[in-house]
Amino acid sequence: FEKIVLCSIPQLRRFLLSPSRAQLKRSHYIFRFQVPRWAEKRLPKNDFAWMREQLFKRWSPTYDFSEAELAPILKNFSEPARLKAAIDYYRALPALIVNLRQVRSALRAISVPTLMIHGSEDGCAGSEMFQNQEKRFKADYELVEAPGMGHFLQYENPQWFAEQIIRYFAKT
Repeated sequence: FEKIVLCSIPQLRRFLLSPSRAQLKRSHYIFRFQVPRWAEKRLPKNDFAWMREQLFKRWSPTYDFSEAELAPILKNFSEPARLKAAIDYYRALPALIVNLRQVRSALRAISVPTLMIHGSEDGCAGSEMFQNQEKRFKADYELVEAPGMGHFLQYENPQWFAEQIIRYFAKT
């Protein structure tokens, strides 16, 4: 890769090895997802009420998702294989820590120029998680905070989000 863009998630080493107390509270869903079949049973209940109320509203508290925006997302998650694939990402995190080879790979500094974008009001990954990460990047690193936005920047302000990415990739 020549460049990468990370959106709404801190560098993995920061997230796994030095989360803030507030971040641990925000990340409670990861612990719940470790319980076998909990997510598969709980998430689809009542037309995905938990996702609507606990995920979308908390993660992007300043944005009101329309039913038209939520419909394709929830339709995808209504397919069991797709829901399982999404949950399996979180279920794989604990196993990552016990595999030395994977740990080394996942936690090493990123050696590709990186643009990291996050929302100031993100209820999933707090602003404090994005601070002081420069040492985790060996190449050019740029951090951009989206004022007044939450976790789902591509929905909240797609024009601004696209402009940030285009600007970054246009830089030489």
